[in-house]
Amino acid sequence: MPRKEIPIRRIPENKELDGQLYDMSQDIYEENNLAAQNPERISSMKALLKELVENGRSTPGAKQANDAKIVIK
Repeated sequence: MPRKEIPIRRIPENKELDGQLYDMSQDIYEENNLAAQNPERISSMKALLKELVENGRSTPGAKQANDAKIVIK
């Protein structure tokens, strides 16, 4: 069976997004953004991302410096 080609989807750089959340088991083409229906999940995911960036790592251990300034909105 031939592989199904998945189109590349680009987001315009000037578009403000609060987040993107897709059910990849049902929506492999990322057509139905579920972020608006799941604001609490987006908030918790952003908080985790911020913590990981502040720690400079995603694994246990001492904090590490990041190579660049990272801004999470």
